[in-house]
Amino acid sequence: MRSALFLLVTALVVVVLCWLVKYGGVENVTIRVLDKTTGDPIDSYWVFYHTRPHSNWRREPEIERMTQHLSLAIPREDLGHFDIWLAAPGYRPQLLRPADMSWSGWLRSGETVLAMEPGTTLKGVVRDAAGQPVKDAAILSEMRPAMENPPLPEPLARTGADGTFESPDVRPFIEDVKAFKEGLGAGHCAVSEAMDISIQSGGVTCRMLEAGKPIVGLWVIAESHANTGQDSSRWWQATQKTNTEGLVRFDAFPPGRTRIWTQQIYQDGAWQNYFLFDYTPKPSGSVFMLTGPPRKLEKWVNVEKDKTVACSVDALTDGDKP
Repeated sequence: MRSALFLLVTALVVVVLCWLVKYGGVENVTIRVLDKTTGDPIDSYWVFYHTRPHSNWRREPEIERMTQHLSLAIPREDLGHFDIWLAAPGYRPQLLRPADMSWSGWLRSGETVLAMEPGTTLKGVVRDAAGQPVKDAAILSEMRPAMENPPLPEPLARTGADGTFESPDVRPFIEDVKAFKEGLGAGHCAVSEAMDISIQSGGVTCRMLEAGKPIVGLWVIAESHANTGQDSSRWWQATQKTNTEGLVRFDAFPPGRTRIWTQQIYQDGAWQNYFLFDYTPKPSGSVFMLTGPPRKLEKWVNVEKDKTVACSVDALTDGDKP
């Protein structure tokens, strides 16, 4: 009786120690991604990081493409802050959960195994305003980030000479995909098994003023919205810096309801562009303070197809500063 009890306690201790090492003592969780039917490794797939509701955690980019990677290292803390999806053409997308991981695989080789089941490949076509196919357009699940000289996110696919593309199935976690062609514009549509995306473009020219005078070197954001006044309807954005006349110009921008905006903070006695906010630690003994709420300037305009809309936004005067 005592020996059986001893063995049971020993087994429980081993399980607890393994759990602590797996989730509390390692930096990364290593995963091998396999075909559930054949057992062969899947060497090209996408990893999507989605912020959970009411979470302050953000990650850029939200998507990464893994090619010729026999294993995937996920930071342990990411499992607690994001919904992490894996998707590959011809397979069902899979949500990565700690409970789904293979204990035997981890105990044997220090990694877990994720087996993906066969599924659907999404297909679509991208056309221009005249209905002609668009070659080499990027199919995106997210927008460019609002930052200086933002890179294009990792595309799900690129169109061929006939404007067609194939994409992994992202329907469980992506509602809308975008098509972007440099110099031509962008379009979007709801995710489905057969997508038809039209790329159209117009333009916006805006002058940013401070008490009637041009604001130079200010980063300005243009956001295209599917519905008027709803932040959740934003689907495309671009950033530009004002020139010596306070002007920014957004060419090849999608037609529709557009919000032009910028934001500054009051730092060290002056308004500072929030893109250029200084996070550098201050010398020992100095005091770093931000006073007053951020100043946000915005204006809504309607961008029309093949036309350039002009607008101006006047900032607060010196007397309105904190």
